[in-house]
Amino acid sequence: MMLSMKYIKKLLSATILTLTLLTSACSSESENTVLFYTAMPPTQIQAYENAIKKKYPELEIKWFQAGSESIATRIAMELTSDKVMADIVHTSDYFWFDKMSRAGLWDPATTKIETSHLEYAKGFTPPDHSFVPMSASAMVLAINKKFITPEAAPQTFQDIAKPQYKNLVSSSSPLESGTAYIFMTRMVAKYGYDYLKQLRDNEYMAAGGNSNTLSRLVSGERPIGVIAFDTIQREIRKSPDVMAIFPQDGFVAFPNILAITKQSKHKENAKKVIDFILSDEGQKLLLDQLFFTLDQDLPPPEGSKPLGDALNGSYGFNAEYIDFMHKEEEHFKDKFSEIVFH
Repeated sequence: MMLSMKYIKKLLSATILTLTLLTSACSSESENTVLFYTAMPPTQIQAYENAIKKKYPELEIKWFQAGSESIATRIAMELTSDKVMADIVHTSDYFWFDKMSRAGLWDPATTKIETSHLEYAKGFTPPDHSFVPMSASAMVLAINKKFITPEAAPQTFQDIAKPQYKNLVSSSSPLESGTAYIFMTRMVAKYGYDYLKQLRDNEYMAAGGNSNTLSRLVSGERPIGVIAFDTIQREIRKSPDVMAIFPQDGFVAFPNILAITKQSKHKENAKKVIDFILSDEGQKLLLDQLFFTLDQDLPPPEGSKPLGDALNGSYGFNAEYIDFMHKEEEHFKDKFSEIVFH
């Protein structure tokens, strides 16, 4: 199924605006510039901006912030003119990075980035080291306690397909969100496409990004959400009405990925930035932003369980899942649209 015209127009509008901004930025760039395409939230960008500026005052990082799908669309358009503008690319879509690696987008300099000090990085690093994990995120369940009591809430990801939760659950869309894409593919890899049919029959809503899921949960429109842990935990800090639930069948963890582009004009500066993000100081900044560090000696983010619980649980980032994705990645979004949106 093709994407909706509304979604296409949204992407095109964002792309045109981005192209204008980036063209302007690149026209005045210096040898100390680093152009960083990222799916990080603004608060995380600001934290890294401040810390990197302190360590490398000569560097000027120009940030382009967007969702994983918008970044992939931006790169695809740049590739049509054989002019990739980014020095560093970051999203949560491991399999897009893998696909772009096979297409030769990433620079060999990325393979020289050291990650051996990060124990949890091993499970997320591809064999050829063509891209590197910087952190991990997790998808969990969440409820608005004004509408759903903790005792009545779903306790597993399979529960959300049960009849008692009809019209109550939403998530971001795997057509727009990298986190939703990872979540939905993990579920289908384990339970088959029948899982999507069960969600459809339960009037499951998949739309927008994590912020949209949160808005629906807070308003009560959809008081149960499948949502990124960092998103719901920030809301928990502000509101006693919302609650995160770590499913009994395990929570879904996935890596946030970094790579240097082959066409980068500032490879040494790009490597400095990535080396900082993977350093002890850079990893500790992740905890403030409620992301999981890849250093097993550091604690999990506030309110969470250890990352190892997810990696060793039902939805680990394992060989079975990777094999499934290599077979299905070209078709999954079409199948999802056909099943869930029909």
